[in-house]
Amino acid sequence: MKWIDIVSPTLRKLHQTWVGFRGTRLMAHVNDYNRFVGHAAADVSLSVIFPMDGRSPVVKHVGDAVRHSLPNVWAGLRFEDMTSTVNRTVLATPFHSVANGRQPDARRGQWRTVDGIQTYEQLLLPFDDDQLRVCVIHAVFEMGRLQRAAA
Repeated sequence: MKWIDIVSPTLRKLHQTWVGFRGTRLMAHVNDYNRFVGHAAADVSLSVIFPMDGRSPVVKHVGDAVRHSLPNVWAGLRFEDMTSTVNRTVLATPFHSVANGRQPDARRGQWRTVDGIQTYEQLLLPFDDDQLRVCVIHAVFEMGRLQRAAA
């Protein structure tokens, strides 16, 4: 098991909820995904489907707070169609890392928005099928202070 550093108490509790769904398995099963989602705030969540046929991952859900901070991300967006460097750095790279490692991860960082600099902590949680293939990754963001950009 990979040790992850989670600062946010909210994200730490959500990780423990995911661990409860995981049981003795390496990951929580995709059949438990809908029950798990009820524990995560929808407005700060983002989920991605990893098709079993090898096609590009597709964004399934983008919460309002995430969409406000990352306006170039929407439900139905395929990773291969992401043109923004920020989207690839904040989303595609960590999601692929979790899918390949088949372990949850937590990251902290910041991105520039139209309102200023947004800090965040991100928890990424994978859900697998019976063959231990990652089918869905659910990310939850803890948004920090918004710092106004210097004019």
